[in-house]
Amino acid sequence: MTLKDLEDMDVAVEYPLTMFDEEKFVVANGELVGTTATISEESITHIPGLQLEGYSSSSRLFMNCDSIVFRVDPDFDTDKNGILAASKATCLLVNESWDAQDHLTWEFATAFFIGRTWLLTAGHAALDPPDAVKIDRYLFLPGTPYLSIDTISKKHPHAIRYKVIDNMYRKGDPKTKDIALISSGTFETQHYLQLSLDRVAIDETIDIVGYPGEKKSNWLREKHPTLRSFDEASKISENFLPTRRLVVTRGKVAHNDRDMTSYHISTCPGLSGAGLIYKGVAHGFDIFMLR
Repeated sequence: MTLKDLEDMDVAVEYPLTMFDEEKFVVANGELVGTTATISEESITHIPGLQLEGYSSSSRLFMNCDSIVFRVDPDFDTDKNGILAASKATCLLVNESWDAQDHLTWEFATAFFIGRTWLLTAGHAALDPPDAVKIDRYLFLPGTPYLSIDTISKKHPHAIRYKVIDNMYRKGDPKTKDIALISSGTFETQHYLQLSLDRVAIDETIDIVGYPGEKKSNWLREKHPTLRSFDEASKISENFLPTRRLVVTRGKVAHNDRDMTSYHISTCPGLSGAGLIYKGVAHGFDIFMLR
């Protein structure tokens, strides 16, 4: 697959890819819902809670969320092999930067291997912060079940230096592709994902594998104004998508046309750059979130 092929893909799941794109949880009846699981070694552990429901293929694209007509199957066993294969190719991405006053900032995202040393991530996650005078870019070993702040701070022996090969993201351009190709340098992996430009059919089940970030209170309020309790939602969001833990979040393809595919799924910051997985293969084409 060439760089020209990648121009027709978009696997980022956080910041706007189109005017409609957002990253957030699905909300039903004032509460966060999701179908998620943690991944560890060779196991996938379903996270209990209010499960994701959604729209039928015959429903209108922007119908009211109260019109629930399907439930996302929380049984991950059927797709276990594909999810585990994706997890072994998935890394936590950390950018460490300092401004002129020597203030340190960490930014987190997800990346996944598409070859022995090549990975894809979100384009905005590979940009230099505008006020940075120094930036260090790291990946952490693919498939690591959990990364603590202590582990991230120490870096050795878990961290891998990465460099940006090509970034298609142009801030402020509504037609930009939020995708970047990066390299792990001398680190090589045996586990990487195949890519596909094929569209996934409506009502098919899809998964996103990655590392959630912090679910801050201002993000919860801004993205989920209909929540009944933000305090309770903060606990629920961390339960569904625990911070810096390798997870899978499941949803359904809800709409498909010539220009865009949409899907009904719960995500959060940190999952930006994660691959959309269908039958063990990463898919993408101008994907945005349907809420």
